[in-house]
Amino acid sequence: VSISNKLIYFKKLFDKIDMPTTLFLNNDMLKNSLQAKKFTLYKKYPLYKGYRVIGSLYKVNFNNKYEIKKNFVYIIIPIKNLFKKTIGYLVIKHSFADVLKAAKNNIISNLIFDTILFIGIFGLFFILFKYIYNRFNELNLILNLIKNKKFNKLPEKVEEKDEFDEFKNYLIDVGNELSLYINILTNKMEYYSQKAYIDELTSIQNRNFLEEKAKEITLKTKLTKDPLGIILFDLDNFKQINDTYGHDIGDLVLREVAQTIKKHLRKEDFFIRYGGEEFLILLHNTHFKNTIKIAEKIRKSVENLKIQTPKKILNVTISVGVSEFLAKDNDIFDAIKRADKKLYEAKTNGKNKIIY
Repeated sequence: VSISNKLIYFKKLFDKIDMPTTLFLNNDMLKNSLQAKKFTLYKKYPLYKGYRVIGSLYKVNFNNKYEIKKNFVYIIIPIKNLFKKTIGYLVIKHSFADVLKAAKNNIISNLIFDTILFIGIFGLFFILFKYIYNRFNELNLILNLIKNKKFNKLPEKVEEKDEFDEFKNYLIDVGNELSLYINILTNKMEYYSQKAYIDELTSIQNRNFLEEKAKEITLKTKLTKDPLGIILFDLDNFKQINDTYGHDIGDLVLREVAQTIKKHLRKEDFFIRYGGEEFLILLHNTHFKNTIKIAEKIRKSVENLKIQTPKKILNVTISVGVSEFLAKDNDIFDAIKRADKKLYEAKTNGKNKIIY
């Protein structure tokens, strides 16, 4: 986009004074840096010395700053990217035919006149080129600031005296708008990212969070070799509560139980709603004996919990399975499966108990 816009402005400027321009772009860099679909847009242009030719083909030596051939001067301008690497050349063709014809009609020696005139015109053109070059440096600076997201360093808009000023102001506006959009999108991403991992009913982490973080938790535990305790539990006779009192009361019970258990956990622990009435706790840097003690505290706190409903006060209990992450485990789910088996044993052996 940057190259295309620059070429448009070069053509607008130089075509007005009959100075056609051609753009030579490095084919390998285009191929390596562009998507295949975008690269096909450039494949239609002819190749010259490894460069795609956009415009008339001028057979020039890119090592020269300019060449003079048959009353034409070819100005060769290297185009560099933000990393100061040459990605192509801009070649501007200018005819001296009218100047030479006028010189030949002059009484003064053609040789002296042509030499002085050439030096004068080339000097003026050099000044013009230097001015244009400096203006493009201003545009490159703005593009570099936008690319590196340094929006606070963007210059103030200027009074528009030419197309360079117009394009410069346009880039500044784009930069400021991008800054605004990036801030908005960043805030929205953070909001929706958190929302995607939080269970709306209980306000604790959900199954999506576990699926997303499972590899990270596994890798971190294996690298640090810190113990990781696993507590898996669910509410006893929860279906009966729903059937007897309705789903609203069932939701209330889930919320109250989740908030009660949350008080026994640290900030670094993960508390996850694993299923409907099933919950998972991952205790960082906690040995198996301490995991069992914490599980017992949680079981008792739920057993002693009194949940006020419109009709009566409800008491609920939980069955708990406890395990720990082992070195042989492929991932965190291997440890969770063992806890799930222990939970099943607790359910089938009278409920309201811990099996480990």
